[in-house]
Amino acid sequence: MSRKRSIDKSIPISVALPSSLVRRLDQELSYTSSRSKYVARAIQNRLDEISSSAVSEASTRQLMAALMARKDITNQLRLILETLVSN
Repeated sequence: MSRKRSIDKSIPISVALPSSLVRRLDQELSYTSSRSKYVARAIQNRLDEISSSAVSEASTRQLMAALMARKDITNQLRLILETLVSN
């Protein structure tokens, strides 16, 4: 029986890191840990942090304006938002 294939296939890339950073990473990881998994998780965490902070730092008026600009918004909801923004 063959192994299941990953839905989100990993793509090998090359990244240059300072040797001091690689040494610190290697000290943090166990012998059986994967550098690739660690780096992928770090990147994912940072990207999640960036996307969540953009929303959390936006003012209510900015969020409502962004909602009004969406193409999938109903006319009824657009009118409600316009009324709220104009106050």
